[in-house]
Amino acid sequence: MRRAGQLAASLCVLAFVVALYGCGGHGGQVGGSVGTAGKPQPPPPTVEYSVVSLGSGSPGDMNDLGQIVGYRPATDSTPAQALLWEDNGAATLTPTVLPQPAGAAFASANSITNAGTPGSALIAGFVSYPNPENPGRPNHAAVVWQWDGYASPPQWVVTELPLPAQGGYTEAEARGVNTSGEVSGWVRRPVSDVTVEPCPAVWRRTVSGWDLPELLDTPGTGSRINEGGLVLVDIGSLHDCVWNSRAGGTTQLQNAEAALAISDLGGVSGVAQFTSKRKSFFGAALWSTPSASPTSLGALSGYEYSQANDLDDQGPEHRRAVGWCLHQAPNQPDANVAFRWQESEGMKDLNTLVPSGTAWIHNAYAINARGCITCSSYGGPCLLRPLQPTP
Repeated sequence: MRRAGQLAASLCVLAFVVALYGCGGHGGQVGGSVGTAGKPQPPPPTVEYSVVSLGSGSPGDMNDLGQIVGYRPATDSTPAQALLWEDNGAATLTPTVLPQPAGAAFASANSITNAGTPGSALIAGFVSYPNPENPGRPNHAAVVWQWDGYASPPQWVVTELPLPAQGGYTEAEARGVNTSGEVSGWVRRPVSDVTVEPCPAVWRRTVSGWDLPELLDTPGTGSRINEGGLVLVDIGSLHDCVWNSRAGGTTQLQNAEAALAISDLGGVSGVAQFTSKRKSFFGAALWSTPSASPTSLGALSGYEYSQANDLDDQGPEHRRAVGWCLHQAPNQPDANVAFRWQESEGMKDLNTLVPSGTAWIHNAYAINARGCITCSSYGGPCLLRPLQPTP
């Protein structure tokens, strides 16, 4: 995608620097090209990242240790699998396939805590089982994976989370998890009961296992949870809110079309509705607190829609977000483009910050405190590892 003649010179200058750093605190090296054929050429880059291939799969959440969770779609011979990548500084990261219960036809890991020590790390997600009564609608079960460092050999262990004892709920999904052992998600009655929507839920770990979930008395789905027990709740367009699962009560997010991530400081990223010159539009937004008005992050030149998938929020002077923009002409080969937004410099096209020869990066999913970013590109999923990580 960039001029090939720049690649050798850039890599020679940067190779020593990149070898010192990794997203999880390991040594690193410049990741190879992920593929380029026929993709648009952005302006000459100021290289800030090396590109690390994640092989196959779909990355999602990432913690500050450089651990990434996601899933791999099903093939003719294997079911969809929950995955864990760990940044060890290599140019290509090979994922670990997380275990799933017998009979499960699909598994996805949605969120991971920062605690990586034995007995502490938790991954939240779901598995699905075939539904004979409705083959096109499998039954979901919320699960957590916990690292058992004392097993021989050490391994990840999967546990299904309990359903409410009353109410006739039959399905659940876990979307978020924190280091206190709180898991956010939703529960649902049988899909045949079309009058009932999912209900936001929080499970808590105890010394004897997992409590029955606490439910929020409103239709919707719980997604991310922060270290303070604040849960993002998707209720519908312009109705998303933050649920304080410990103290009780909710705070509606102003003009929120989609609330996608929440920081430990209470900042939220997503999409909001804005008005300019008496015209309404939707775009990437940050809320500094659940009760604050949204701040528009704008969009890249030539693009009309933007979405902030995740944020690294360490206070007003150090706030970053990542996501994607949609081109004004959607049939263009660069119809989607990944961006990084920083408080100090606004929004930048991530394709201008990586070595020439890198495949077009069209979405950015997550960013951690070291500045690492998980992305998808025309060459496959990748991790952008900063050449100068945030201390």
